[in-house]
Amino acid sequence: EAIVIDSPLAGCKFTIEEIPVHGSCQSCGKAFVVKDFLFCCPICQSGQIEVTQGYELEIAYLEVRGKGEG
Repeated sequence: EAIVIDSPLAGCKFTIEEIPVHGSCQSCGKAFVVKDFLFCCPICQSGQIEVTQGYELEIAYLEVRGKGEG
């Protein structure tokens, strides 16, 4: 709600579906799922990782209604 207050989008409903963050270690090459926002390799503990998934934003569905349509 905070992003639409006092805007033409007031009253809109947003549903956020989170996806897991995946990373790849640049030191040892291990691919892994990031846990608890700890951006280091679980194998070698290196902080040199590349995020490979989880930063995307996709609008999966949009429904537009006119005034008075609910």
